[in-house]
Amino acid sequence: MLVDKVGHIIPFDTCVVYLYDELKGFANVALAVGLNADAFRGRCVAPGEGVTGFALANRRAVNRLQPSLDCVNLKLGDERDYRSMASLPLCKDDLLLGALSVYSTTLKEYSDDHVRLLETVTRLASDALANAMNHARAESNALTDSLTGLPNARSLHVRFEEEVARSQRTGKPFQVIMLDLDHFKLSTTRSDTRSATACCARLRA
Repeated sequence: MLVDKVGHIIPFDTCVVYLYDELKGFANVALAVGLNADAFRGRCVAPGEGVTGFALANRRAVNRLQPSLDCVNLKLGDERDYRSMASLPLCKDDLLLGALSVYSTTLKEYSDDHVRLLETVTRLASDALANAMNHARAESNALTDSLTGLPNARSLHVRFEEEVARSQRTGKPFQVIMLDLDHFKLSTTRSDTRSATACCARLRA
């Protein structure tokens, strides 16, 4: 929806949406459309790296830097080179969510008016994205054990109800195996916790 809105207000040949992972310290391409979209997919950008990285690091729009800075190590088509680009951060208050970058092979540069229009769209998109991420985080926390990161008792009940419904639809039985580890939460070192978690993951698999 974000890219569709952008396409209605400004011209671009390529539009890329990056989502920032605070734990990893870089942004991944969540969506790329248009020219060279396949080349951009799978790309990750650290704050300060290229034009998009500059927008991430400074949390402000950038529209007068060379797009070639954003295309290092990318295998782009030879038929057209980008002449201009603009990159805007996606932020909600102090939270960095990602960035939106647009690239053009025909525009000499993206104007300040273009940037103002993009800022309106990205501001609304940032609000929606932050709400969606908070909702997803709340759902994940509700079904995940904080110590191990594995599914908790509530998750077990939810999955059990899903399997009951599936069994009733298909007429096929299912089995449940439960394992209780005594004193698991008394693990005192990270290595103990990681080993126990790995053990639980193997058993769950």
